[in-house]
Amino acid sequence: MRQGRLPALLALLAALLAAPAAALAQSATKLTIVWGYAGDYLPLWVAKEKGLLEKHHLDATLNGLGNGAQSPSILESGSAQVAFTTPANIILAVEGGLDQIVVAGAARLTQANPRTGLVTRAGVTVAKPEDLIGKRIGVPGLNSTLDLSIKKWFLDHQLTLDKLTFVEVPFPQMGDVLKGAQIDAAMLVEPLLSRVIASGAGTKSVDILSANSPDQLGSIWIAKRDWANANKGAVAEFRAALADGIAFIREHSDEAKQIEAKYLNFAEPALPSFATEIKTADFIYWIDIAKRVGLLPQPVDAAKLIFD
Repeated sequence: MRQGRLPALLALLAALLAAPAAALAQSATKLTIVWGYAGDYLPLWVAKEKGLLEKHHLDATLNGLGNGAQSPSILESGSAQVAFTTPANIILAVEGGLDQIVVAGAARLTQANPRTGLVTRAGVTVAKPEDLIGKRIGVPGLNSTLDLSIKKWFLDHQLTLDKLTFVEVPFPQMGDVLKGAQIDAAMLVEPLLSRVIASGAGTKSVDILSANSPDQLGSIWIAKRDWANANKGAVAEFRAALADGIAFIREHSDEAKQIEAKYLNFAEPALPSFATEIKTADFIYWIDIAKRVGLLPQPVDAAKLIFD
C-alpha cells in the first residue's frame, strides 16, 4: 500500500513545488518602459536581455524614444508606465500640473567622466561665455537640460540672456547643421558628441555642465504618482533590477557592450556614471536654475518629486 501511494505523493510534491513558480509568474507586473538613445539606459537593456526584469517579477515591454521631453505626456496617455527623462523636464512637467514622480536615477554627469560638451563649427572658437554672443547655438529643445545649462553659465558670469540666440535642432541633425554653418555651436551628448567630432563637423570647446557643477544628476526614470502608489512593489523591483544590471555591467563589461550595440548599433568607448540613487539636492539644483531663468511662476517642492 505504501508503494502504491508513492506515485501519488510524488505527484503531490511536484505540484506543491510548482505552485510557487506559477504564483510568481501570475504576480508579475506588466508594464511598458520607455528608454532613450544613450548609454545611460544600458542597465535596463542588460536587465531585459539577462532576465533580470523577470527575476524581479516584471513583465516589461521596452520601447525607444528620441526625446525625453515627450516622456511626461507619454506617461499621461497610458502608453507607458515608466519612462526616461531629465530633471529639468520632470520639474517643468510638475510645475505645469502633472502629478508625476521620479522612481530612480539613471546616470550622473560628472567632471571626471564628461559626456556632454559645446561643439563649434570650423572657424568658431568658444572659451568663455562672452564668445557665444552673436552666435547661433543649437540645442535639442528650449528649456532642456542643455539649454538651461548654457543659460546658467551666462548668468553665473553676470551676462544677460537676451544676448543668446538658440536654435532647436534634433540631435541626429546637429552634425550636418554644424557642417553647413547653419549654426555656430551645438550642445551635444554622448554618443553623438564623439561621432560629430570624429566626422570633422565640429570641435569640442567647453564642457559647460562640468563648469557649472562637477557632479549633477543627468538622467532619471519617472512614473505617474498614482501608478507608483498602486505598484510600490513593482517600483522596488524595478530599482533592484537596475542595480542588478549595473552589477552585471561591472562584472561582464564585454558582454554588456554587446548588449549596448544591439540597442544603439554601436558600443560607446566609455560607460556613463550609472547611479540609481536620487537626492533632494539633485532637484534643488535644477529648480534654482529654472527659477533664475523665469520658468517657475509656481514653487516646486524638490522632496515631493522623489518617490519613497
